[in-house]
Order: sequence, then C-alpha cells, then structure tokens
Amino acid sequence: MTNNIFRIFNPEAPKEDRVQKRRAQVRQAQQTYRERKEAYTKALEREVARGKAREADLLRENERLRERVERLVGKLGQHGIEDSDEVADPPLTEHGIITKSKNPLAPDSSASHLGDVDPVALGMDFVLALERPCLEHLHGDPEKPEDPSGHTLTLSSQVCAVSSPSDSTSPVSPESINQHVVPAAMLENLLALSSQVGVSDDQITPVQAWNLIRYQPHFGGFEISALRTLAETLRDTIKCHGFGAVVPLSVFRRLTFELLLQDKPF
Repeated sequence: MTNNIFRIFNPEAPKEDRVQKRRAQVRQAQQTYRERKEAYTKALEREVARGKAREADLLRENERLRERVERLVGKLGQHGIEDSDEVADPPLTEHGIITKSKNPLAPDSSASHLGDVDPVALGMDFVLALERPCLEHLHGDPEKPEDPSGHTLTLSSQVCAVSSPSDSTSPVSPESINQHVVPAAMLENLLALSSQVGVSDDQITPVQAWNLIRYQPHFGGFEISALRTLAETLRDTIKCHGFGAVVPLSVFRRLTFELLLQDKPF
C-alpha cells in the first residue's frame, strides 16, 4: 500500500507514466493559453467597439456644434455683423463624418460614373456589400458570447459599433447597419490595420480590394453599374475563415479586368 501511495513521487516510475504526465501538462498549458488568448481578444474587441462608439459620439457632437455655429453666424450677418476668420468654421475633412441619403451603388442611383459620387461613401458601400456574407456571425456564436467574434477589423463590425454600440449577440441584418453617419476616416483606419488580419498572400480583404480599385488611373470614369456588378460577383467568391471576409486575389484581378478595365485605354 505504501508503495502505491507514494508512487507518483517515485523517480523510478515507468517512463510511460512520465511521458503521459508531461503530455497532460502540455495539453493543460495549451488549453489555459487558448482560454486566456480568447478572453484577451474578446476584451480588445469590446474596447475597440467602445472606442469607435465614443469617436462617433464626438464626431456627431462636433457636427451638431458646427451647424449651430453656422446658424449663429448667419444670424449675425442678418444684423449687419460681418463674419471673421477667427470664428469661421473650417469644412470637415477626412476626419469628419459622412452624411449621405442614398446608397451610391443602388440600382436607382442617378449617378452613372464613380467620379460623380463621394468616393468615401462609394467605398463604404462597396466594402459592406462584400462583407454581407459575414453578417450572420458578426457577433460571434450566440451560445458562446464570451468567445471573440474575430470580426472586429471589418467595416460591418465598425459601423455596427458606431450606429448601435451594444453588446448584442443577435445576428446582424443588412437593414440594421446605419452607414449614413459614420467617421469618414474609418476606411483608412481599417486599411492600415488590414495587415494584422492574418490573410495569406493570395487573398485580400474587402477594404484592400477597394483600395486597389480607387487607385486605378481611370477610377473616375468607371461606370457605377460595372462596380455594382463587380461587387455582386465578388460576393459569391467570398470566404470567411473566422476573421472576416476575404477574396482570392487571382479572382479579384480577373474580375476587375473583365468588368472594369477591359475597355479602358492604357
């Protein structure tokens, strides 16, 4: 009995026992690491969502104050008091907000070429169209709300955080995404972070795809209907490996050439 009690402390224990014990320790360490990593990632996702919501609130408040200043300046002018450069409010730049009433990619859009519409709003619509297959799992697994969703660095997730900064785990529908008032710098921020998503060299994210399109020499002359067709066709090739939508680079290049570039002079 004594030998059995103290066997686990016996350095003369069979080699197989020590190997099994070591494997169990390694598995436990790996599980602990995964759990801590998932908890850390989820905490980062929540903090990013809160940060984006705060940024959007500040931008909305800035826009409200700007409109109020414009009204006050107008009243001063009505009373013969001239405006001065000291109180004149500079126009909003890329760090302002986008306000648009219609989707530029909508079939009933009055514009015919990309140069006729706001390129930032157009980029928002293009990227959101490609990310639509990810909407159902944007908030992760409802049965495992503590697990990270892996979609924090997608435009859809950022827009949801701005328009409805809640921790809801309900599936997201395209109609619930309010893209009419969002930070104009959001695309640039996501592009800067896209290298951290972890896609392979033969894939690109939707925001990277848009970046390649907008720097084409004939960008302004592309037809909106052609871009709409490109977005719809690319959406059928979208893959999601748990961290957001990706497009095969070879497919993107082929479709972009066929639908946008084929008839353009070089």
